[in-house]
Amino acid sequence: FVGIFFGLLLLISGGLYYFKDEIIGMVLQEVNAHLKAKVKVEKVDIAFWSSFPNLSVDFDRVFIPDTYEDAKDTDTLFYSDKIRLRFNPMDLFREEYRLKQIDIHPGTLQLKVNDQGVSNYDILKETSDTTNTAFEFDLQKVFIENMRFSYTDRQINHRYATDLIQTELEGTFAESIFTLHATSEQMVRETRSGRVNFVKNKKINLDINIKIDKEKGILDIPLTTIYISNLPF
Repeated sequence: FVGIFFGLLLLISGGLYYFKDEIIGMVLQEVNAHLKAKVKVEKVDIAFWSSFPNLSVDFDRVFIPDTYEDAKDTDTLFYSDKIRLRFNPMDLFREEYRLKQIDIHPGTLQLKVNDQGVSNYDILKETSDTTNTAFEFDLQKVFIENMRFSYTDRQINHRYATDLIQTELEGTFAESIFTLHATSEQMVRETRSGRVNFVKNKKINLDINIKIDKEKGILDIPLTTIYISNLPF
């Protein structure tokens, strides 16, 4: 039984690596179809044993600059040492590419709005293309670890900065109406409005369910408890 089991795993692994270029090509094609930003990736590879029982497509050292065209110096919108897209290997043998989970760690995300109200994160293409492809967005979980996040709005003089130590987002993201379960451990560095800094260098833990209606653009956040330095708020 053990021999058959490991033989099957080796067969799956060998088959996946045989179709490695095809799998990577399909994923890259889908990514490029939705992003208009200039994305730099140092390496793209597939992994099976390290992400068992899933197969993953790993993007190493991913860099996306902000979208300000008239900026004198290009700043970072997003950077991550590794982005891992997880798939069911059995789906790939049926030539079905259903994205189940995304892992991001470590990295940085810097969202900004300038004095004119223009954001630096306009990176998604607007498309009405409804052509069916082998790639299916069936995302159910996003795992983020050691991510430095900041949001700065210079137009209204607001800034929020935090270190996402560990964050998990779970839900049926492909549905138009779903409940997002979010758990997060953070170190909040700054929550400033004007000159007033409400929370600075405090550890925060939260566990929350958010009802999302993408058709109406509604987020329903229920009454919840957020722990700041182990004190409930």
